[in-house]
Amino acid sequence: MKTMPKGEGFSEFWETPGLDRIGRFLERPERDIAMNIRTNYHRRELKSFVELPEEVRENFNYIHEEDSYSPRFVKYKGEWYDISDCDIHKLQLQGVAWDCGVSETFFSSVLFRFPPEDDYETVIVAFVWS
Repeated sequence: MKTMPKGEGFSEFWETPGLDRIGRFLERPERDIAMNIRTNYHRRELKSFVELPEEVRENFNYIHEEDSYSPRFVKYKGEWYDISDCDIHKLQLQGVAWDCGVSETFFSSVLFRFPPEDDYETVIVAFVWS
């Protein structure tokens, strides 16, 4: 048993290899999960808020005036995505590094990859599911 300094919330905790003090894994256990990925690796141009159609802008009413001109939106399969709202970061799938993504369902996501030579003006999009 190891004692922590007083004032940090816990006075004592048990050390378990591979777990933190509240039982979460420090490193993800290795699992063999079959993932399917669909992409054509085409670069899609990012659009700014002012370039979006009027009916699409209504879905992104949280954009502030100062963000209106930064390229951050992409259309994929008829849906517009705000790259700044991604909830998955730095993922490696089938030997390709993806920068961010958005969960569609429990078993599927849309992933985005920024080609380094394009200076965040374009994005490569993929659909992944298990």
